[in-house]
Amino acid sequence: MLVYTLNGFCSALAGIAFSLYVMSGHGLYAPGFEMTVIAAVVIGGTMLTGGEGYVFGTLFGVLITGLIQFLIQFNGKLSSWWTSIAIGLLTLIFIGVQSLLSARKIRLLASKKLMSQAKQTKPLVSSTRLRNQRLLLGGGAILLVSLSVFAINEFKKAVRGPAAEAPDTTSVVCQLKPFRQDQAEDLLRGGAIIAYERNGGSNCIDELYGIYPDGRIVGDNGTEKIDKQVTSTDVDKLLSDIANKGWFTEEMYSTSHTPCGQCFTYYLSISYQGQDKTVKAVDGGTDAPADYWQVVSIINGVIPKFSSAP
Repeated sequence: MLVYTLNGFCSALAGIAFSLYVMSGHGLYAPGFEMTVIAAVVIGGTMLTGGEGYVFGTLFGVLITGLIQFLIQFNGKLSSWWTSIAIGLLTLIFIGVQSLLSARKIRLLASKKLMSQAKQTKPLVSSTRLRNQRLLLGGGAILLVSLSVFAINEFKKAVRGPAAEAPDTTSVVCQLKPFRQDQAEDLLRGGAIIAYERNGGSNCIDELYGIYPDGRIVGDNGTEKIDKQVTSTDVDKLLSDIANKGWFTEEMYSTSHTPCGQCFTYYLSISYQGQDKTVKAVDGGTDAPADYWQVVSIINGVIPKFSSAP
């Protein structure tokens, strides 16, 4: 029961933090945090086999997962998916340690049954539990120190700047191009029902697409123009799927933060059944609504691709 209590506690903290970030509240905020909460609880030392743990340990696990996400975003060269990979591997390691400790505990309990005197068993069990707790805390402390050293080194590199390091022509960060929301508005005034702009990434692109009711799709990346023709039925289904994702509800809201080196900023404007709405979001973080990326995925499956697309 304590595990579920800690899960609920972490979910509540995530919801409070998210509400403070967007300056609004909603009962469905912070969905999809279940695996992150479980990872924080496991890293914090809660035994999944016995459900024993402490809130302080869970807080330690939350700090570890937050530090991993900060380091990956601060690096700027890694995809945001590395956050889930790193947390997953770390959780797997801690589950393995817990399995070893649980197997050792079972062996001790088996040996306890073979002992004839209870006075010899009690100190053995208490000392073993103390050693197990020290092992978990010591491993967590070593991990925290290692991550802190890595964070300090990355911060020093950022402070020194590129002049203090050897030039690396493969990781040059380009300047983001200005957004073209004025052209997106022109597309909507010209009859388009969807205007979709994707800006950023490792290649520093700026792609603008317009989708029309008759199925015509146009794209412009500043140097190349492309077009594609689909049926009006395909467009109707596209709009229906987007509306079913809650596009015109309060669950779809704009967010913004500084994108990482491989992340994109999206502007998506949709006009459907007398409703118009534009939502901005940046990938590489957890602040945007989960359904926003499903909408982007649906549109990416329809629009044409530029020859120089990443």
